[in-house]
Amino acid sequence: KTAKQKLIPYKVGISFNIGNEKSFVSDNPDYYYSNFVIKGQLFYPLTTWKGLQLDIIAQPQIHAIEHQLYNEQFVTPDIVNYLDKRERFTKSKRITLAAVEFGVDVKKKLLTNISVFLRAGLGLGYIDIETERLAKGFTFTENARLGILLKLNQKWFLELNTGVGHVSNLNFQQPNSGYNTYDLGIGFQYQFK
Repeated sequence: KTAKQKLIPYKVGISFNIGNEKSFVSDNPDYYYSNFVIKGQLFYPLTTWKGLQLDIIAQPQIHAIEHQLYNEQFVTPDIVNYLDKRERFTKSKRITLAAVEFGVDVKKKLLTNISVFLRAGLGLGYIDIETERLAKGFTFTENARLGILLKLNQKWFLELNTGVGHVSNLNFQQPNSGYNTYDLGIGFQYQFK
């Protein structure tokens, strides 16, 4: 393959995920955080190994977030302008996060038209509003997903998935408590060849 051909994905998709901070693992009563995520997907073949298909996946994405701090005591008196921040942070707000995530997709065919997959990714993003848990600006996104891929015909696939996500900034800015989400998703993929 030429360098130009390697930049062309063999499959593209779109995924819709909805989730929040509540799960059977954790449920933080101090705040509310929910998100709706739309991800574009570009799949590039990596290798096949022991019946597993490995792809590199690039996912530009946009997160529509709703957030509210419930426990104002999370903003402690040692924080500059803590009373002002308590007032701002305890109001419900809509936040936008834009990111590009890169990951690995590991798929195993179970039946002719059914596969399972595990996906892990790391991305760079920008969040547009400061909260008590995360500064405005540069962020990292991390995701792990488990799903089923249903082959609808020679070109089209339906993806059903669930997973966990994390957003933080690796202490490049404060605050940086970050967010964890648990979500469900559905997606559609089109394979060129």
